[in-house]
Amino acid sequence: MENISKESIKSLDINIHHIGGIGDCGPVDNFQYLQGYKWILYDADEGSLKETTNKPNSVLIRKCIGGTDGKIKFNISTSPSASSVYLLDEKAKKYSFKGDRKIWGKHAKMINQVELETYKLDTLIANGEIPKIDILSVDAQGFEYEIMQGAKDNFRDILAIVTEVEFTPLYKGQKLFQDTHSLLSNEGFILVSLTNTQDMYLTEQGAGDGFLVVAEPFYLRDPDTINDIEQLFKLAKIAIAIRRFDFGLKIIDRLSNMGLNLDGELLEFIANTKDGKNRIDRLMIKKNGNSDTN
Repeated sequence: MENISKESIKSLDINIHHIGGIGDCGPVDNFQYLQGYKWILYDADEGSLKETTNKPNSVLIRKCIGGTDGKIKFNISTSPSASSVYLLDEKAKKYSFKGDRKIWGKHAKMINQVELETYKLDTLIANGEIPKIDILSVDAQGFEYEIMQGAKDNFRDILAIVTEVEFTPLYKGQKLFQDTHSLLSNEGFILVSLTNTQDMYLTEQGAGDGFLVVAEPFYLRDPDTINDIEQLFKLAKIAIAIRRFDFGLKIIDRLSNMGLNLDGELLEFIANTKDGKNRIDRLMIKKNGNSDTN
């Protein structure tokens, strides 16, 4: 096993890079209550960026992140949260939200267009402008796939990805869930869950139950694609933070087999909290007990 100390393990920070979204960071928001996480927050709009400054240990970067380095046209919407690189899909303009019955075409009507400079995450990492990515979170109104493509050179370092997806187009030309799932599955990521699902009616009137249109899938890297101890340690910590205890225990077993002495202090650190460690201890006792009786 490579020479690695308890102190170096405990000093590991998990870098969460969040792009887009106004005021919150979606499913990764819960990580802000845990120690050992650093936030790198991006938005081209300074006002939107300021709304996310409540994150502890955070860095704010006013840049438009994309799939290429260059200039793009960005469409400003009547609702800032719906602004996008893409124009609205014509068919989707008649969709309505379940609940408040807002019409998508009116809610997200494009009122202006500006030109923005875009930067790939790969470029910013290569230039030393940002740290490597452990968790990537993207909410960019139909432009998420392209942003992830702009980080492909660093996919092997990324341990978790959460991104907004659509199952039917809201924006003209956007990629859909099946495109995102194919990309990430081929890169060694496992789908954990679909969070923040949103149904919409496919008509202005709306009646009965809606259709699943939007969700935020959470992906974890397959630990079998990782040989680095520090990456495995971080992945176990992330998995336990989102209550995927069996997944985390599998990685803990592997770390032990690689020669890492996971004493109580390190287990508490990997479990994020004392309560988390107690849960892991109980599961390990149960697992060992079951294995003895088989």
